[in-house]
Amino acid sequence: MVEKIRIENKFGLHLRAAAKLARLAGRFNCSIQIRKEGKTANAKSVLNLLALALHDEEPFEIVAEGEDAEEALKAIRVLISGKFGERE
Repeated sequence: MVEKIRIENKFGLHLRAAAKLARLAGRFNCSIQIRKEGKTANAKSVLNLLALALHDEEPFEIVAEGEDAEEALKAIRVLISGKFGERE
């Protein structure tokens, strides 16, 4: 399953947000990758996520494969649309 999405908080995918995303992704059994401009990162790795340097309003893809992929995509979508629980 592939879903295109954008970071919605003005600070982009900084350390705290990347840690929240990796922690959430780690709860699922499926493989979850983040793709941007030909680069791919394991969504369960904070360092891999930070290496992508995702910025505010920058589009990217979430690729989830496995038994709970649909549930994982939904949870990640909620986290990102909720600005990782941050005010900005």
